[in-house]
Amino acid sequence: MFAFEDFNEEIIQILIEGVIKSETLKDFSDEVYFNNGDLSGYLSIVLSFLGGDIREKILTPLSQNLKNITATQSLNITVSILNLIIYKKERALKDIPIKELEVFEIEALKMITKYGGWKIGDSHFTNYSDLMRAYGLFGSQEKMMDYLKI
Repeated sequence: MFAFEDFNEEIIQILIEGVIKSETLKDFSDEVYFNNGDLSGYLSIVLSFLGGDIREKILTPLSQNLKNITATQSLNITVSILNLIIYKKERALKDIPIKELEVFEIEALKMITKYGGWKIGDSHFTNYSDLMRAYGLFGSQEKMMDYLKI
């Protein structure tokens, strides 16, 4: 494992830029990789472990990146976003009134709601709904919109 102290500002910025690029390992080789070689997903997981005081700095680019990735790629990014949002919370997110969340947490949830992997083509992506429920949220985009009042 690594210690937070090992990650200076420059390293954190490189990881964030890697997430935003949305490259896959397949861009570099024809081999088959775990998780379809999703580098953004791997990097987002590393960033989510850093959490703590830099959650806002990490959440914004991760959630913005949902606009540019596929539904399957959004799974790992969403896990990372939700891990950062639930940091030190003792209740399921849907049981926390919106006014008790930080503005940047609400914005990240709005990005998940608008751009998350709810569908693949015209079909409902059950894995995404299951992921949201696993984090104590609603398993449908419509219910999330109601929760967030958007």
